[in-house]
Amino acid sequence: MELLNAEFPDGPLTPYRAKATFDWRELKVFLEGEDSIRFKHRIYKALSMDPLFHRDWRSLSLRESREINYHRWKRIQEYAFLDSHQSLQSNVDRMSDLCSVLEAYDQGLAARYSLSSVVFLSCVLMIGTQRHLPIVEQCLNNKIVGCLCLTELSHGSNTKSIRTECHFNNGEFIMQTPDEEAVKCWAGNLSHSATHAVVFAQLYVEGACKGVHAFCIQVRNISSMRPLLGITIGDMGEKTGVWNGVENGWMRFNSHRIPLSALLNRFADVTSDGIYITTSKDSRQRHSATVGVLALGRVGIVGKGALAAQLAAVIAIRYSAIRKQSGPKGKDELPILEYPMQQHRLFPIISTAIALSIFHRQFHRLFYECLFSKAAGNKSVETAAVGREIHALSSATKALATFAGVKCLSEARLACGGHGFLKCSRLNDLRDDFDPSQTFEGENNVLLQQASATILSILDGKHPSPDTPFGSFCFLRRPPSAFIAWHDDIVTDVEKAYEWLVFHLASHVHRTVAKNEEVGMGRLEARSNAQFEYCRSLAMAYGELTVISWFHQAALRSPHSIRNVLRCLSTIYALSTLEKHIATFYIGGYCSGAEWGRMMRESLFEAEATLKCDAVAICDAIAPPDFVLHSALGMSDGRVYEHLSKEFEKNIAPPPPWCTELAAFLLESKL
Repeated sequence: MELLNAEFPDGPLTPYRAKATFDWRELKVFLEGEDSIRFKHRIYKALSMDPLFHRDWRSLSLRESREINYHRWKRIQEYAFLDSHQSLQSNVDRMSDLCSVLEAYDQGLAARYSLSSVVFLSCVLMIGTQRHLPIVEQCLNNKIVGCLCLTELSHGSNTKSIRTECHFNNGEFIMQTPDEEAVKCWAGNLSHSATHAVVFAQLYVEGACKGVHAFCIQVRNISSMRPLLGITIGDMGEKTGVWNGVENGWMRFNSHRIPLSALLNRFADVTSDGIYITTSKDSRQRHSATVGVLALGRVGIVGKGALAAQLAAVIAIRYSAIRKQSGPKGKDELPILEYPMQQHRLFPIISTAIALSIFHRQFHRLFYECLFSKAAGNKSVETAAVGREIHALSSATKALATFAGVKCLSEARLACGGHGFLKCSRLNDLRDDFDPSQTFEGENNVLLQQASATILSILDGKHPSPDTPFGSFCFLRRPPSAFIAWHDDIVTDVEKAYEWLVFHLASHVHRTVAKNEEVGMGRLEARSNAQFEYCRSLAMAYGELTVISWFHQAALRSPHSIRNVLRCLSTIYALSTLEKHIATFYIGGYCSGAEWGRMMRESLFEAEATLKCDAVAICDAIAPPDFVLHSALGMSDGRVYEHLSKEFEKNIAPPPPWCTELAAFLLESKL
């Protein structure tokens, strides 16, 4: 591609770039696609030339964070990178690209944009009907700002038990917050900016509770930006890092009246004379359909985990290629990237970045294909199977990816030593910025429970066949065999080991739950008591198996020129991930003796040593431009010490006023 023709300037990273066995441009095109690269380049160019998006390392107050975030969000809307006249369906890939650019630049800005333009908009489109299209048009044309209100003060992941009420009354609805615990909270954009909200509440018709439904309502007067009658809105207070720029708000309803048309009625409706109508066969199916759209948030957050690993890898590996320490007697010091310990710390990070990026890109595409199919009215058995698999996969991989992303950033900061602790490294800030991804859109451990429950329901025979559109349940067809011998394709061997592991864990949990029920435990208690031992590991292993498998297949399909480096990366990811379960393999009887574990570790160390010459080039393929990366340790020119010195020079100043007092104290001290 012409956009990628520019060479990196000669500098400290040049020796490693010269050793690369592949062209980083080809890997970038493979991972992102040419259309995506062109679109992102357009965004990068606009933002880099705009003074509003220039940054320093000064810590901002809450008010400053909100103000700069608003102005940048407004400028993004004015740039109109996305064509508002195109349908969401035709714009999905470019919207994902825009969000990924904003995520790398500032997650607070990305959140402000995506909560209205992606999450709110998608909810209205997917749960609403034709009567809600005017709201969609207003959102696309920046006439309104949207938010999502599901979480309450005392409820989050247990969506069935939220307590905000919406009562049918004389041809309209009345929204009510019954007590303080039912106050809506953590709604991004709500504090000051949101004019509209998708609110989830318990619907009551003629005194009967019909369960959780979604309502799209106006919450502010657009002229004054004050809350409407019967609505009280406030702010959640200070948070950490860039999240101070996000207006997380709370909302209380006091007999707030809304029209019947506010009900997002794709799956249920209420007539003007109070008759409740639903297209679902039961309340369970309707609830799943209503909240199922929230999976789009989890799918998107998988991308957050991938991005966290990418940024961690780029900063830490580029720095490690420059930082020198020790060496053979009488010779120059070696870059710390030359040391096997540093490779063992950092190369699983970059392999995780590539694995999650490939998985997320494919999963994101498949998810939206299924979403649009359902929106078009497809109600086939296969569609139901897709829904089950999406729920399990999005729950498991959201947890897997965000746990991994935060861990990668933490390890990268440590791998950069003392300089990694500097604010201008950005590693500490990034770790704080990505930290909440482990709890929003579902606390990770709760999501793992939900994923394991889906796997167990298939093992229970509650669904006719484990054959699934994405293929992630195929291992449940028959018990996998134990280890026999390693083969030439070690990743295939790892996949087989994982199939055994997931089946073993699922079978063990299944037996444990059955035993618990036999001694009189209820279903909930029986499963809860099994969670600690194996359910969490079951869901994590299921997610890991799927990511490994999709990564492996992508590597095998890749162009010959980059296939070796991708296979090396997939080997490192597969083995470093598998290693965490080594005790279970031995305890469960998959293998015995030292050969299996020894071969696994030797193969991992060999792959890491092989990757050394390509590590910097891989970083070049996945790194955003320097002004987006914004790290003194990770700049593409490799001039780490020059950038650090420039930051240090900014802090030369006269002694602060309290130094006068210090001088007096020292002179007067009698100790």
